[in-house]
Amino acid sequence: IADSFPELSLKARPMGDVLEEFREKKLDEVDSKNHFSTKLDYLRTYLLQEIGVETTEDLTSEDVERYDKWRKYESLDREEPLSDNTLRDDMYLFREFIQHLVEHRMAPVRFEKSVKIPEVDHEAGEGVDEKQLDPEIAEASLEFLRKYEYADVEHVAMELMCQTGPRKSGLWGRDTSDFHYEESILEFDHQ
Repeated sequence: IADSFPELSLKARPMGDVLEEFREKKLDEVDSKNHFSTKLDYLRTYLLQEIGVETTEDLTSEDVERYDKWRKYESLDREEPLSDNTLRDDMYLFREFIQHLVEHRMAPVRFEKSVKIPEVDHEAGEGVDEKQLDPEIAEASLEFLRKYEYADVEHVAMELMCQTGPRKSGLWGRDTSDFHYEESILEFDHQ
């Protein structure tokens, strides 16, 4: 009967243990450990504290479907909701966690279909960081870099960012062929 109904043969494990195993696995795979650690903390808070899942068999498809709403509107100590860009990244991680449960026979396959990844319309300006560097902080940073780290990569990048105002990705994508020495011009292609 278990072969005909694979959900009958699901393993029940303490959710706290499973979350810790997933955390260790994920943090071993990534470079930005602090970034992912925070995202994993939200996942832990939702499952263990918000909805009170004790074992993997306690998790329901409704719990899986509600994670995006909780993360966007209820998980933060502020009025404005989580950005769609951040939510999308968090939902990719959540889906990866659900896939981990499915692969280890701790959740039914249908749970994976319950994870909805939001679309981000970059052309409409969604997911675009519009924060600006405070001029006083920029000047203090330049003063320090000019004195103590002259011509280091950080110094050159800060000078270019302050004088030309490119997007960070535009600056990172520059190469020696983009600099015209005779004219002292650094070429940017804004898209």
